[in-house]
Amino acid sequence: MFQVRTFLADTPFVFPLEDTDAERFSPPSTNVWLFTDPLAKTIYAKKGELSALEQDIRTFAMFQDEWGPDELEFKREIDVLCDAKLVLPEITFGNISPHPTIYKALGAGKIEICGEKYHFRVGDEIAFASWPERLSHPGVSGPLHIGRFDTSESVCLCSQAYPQLTGLTDKEFEVLHQIACYPKNHRG
Repeated sequence: MFQVRTFLADTPFVFPLEDTDAERFSPPSTNVWLFTDPLAKTIYAKKGELSALEQDIRTFAMFQDEWGPDELEFKREIDVLCDAKLVLPEITFGNISPHPTIYKALGAGKIEICGEKYHFRVGDEIAFASWPERLSHPGVSGPLHIGRFDTSESVCLCSQAYPQLTGLTDKEFEVLHQIACYPKNHRG
């Protein structure tokens, strides 16, 4: 199950902004920080580890330095739900890079991505799921987690959470990415 990162005791309170920006309805596929919660980014910067986080996201969470069409569609959908006040960002973020903002559902609804509908209930938490997370959790069929998340006090990079990805050839990496991202309704 997906875990949630909470505030560090020694981190001063910073009012978090969800991982949305001015490019909301046509997010650039090459924006490395597109799914990184601003508080997570601040914590890495204060530790002097921001470049390590960026490299990890580029190498393991993105694919060939780009976010996929389904991931970009999730971003647009979550922004629409935020505007409608159906979901709101929480003061937490995912514990595995890219450390996405966690959203709380204020009402029941659905997110539609590439023709697939993902339903949520009042009180559910919603977060972006990178392709390595989808690959390692077979029940996660799209670029998102929906449910009630456990709390974790530790963060880790994608390369630490999924070390088996570090020794792969480019072709093996590409095949795994296709397995994780190819829409389930198109599988044979």
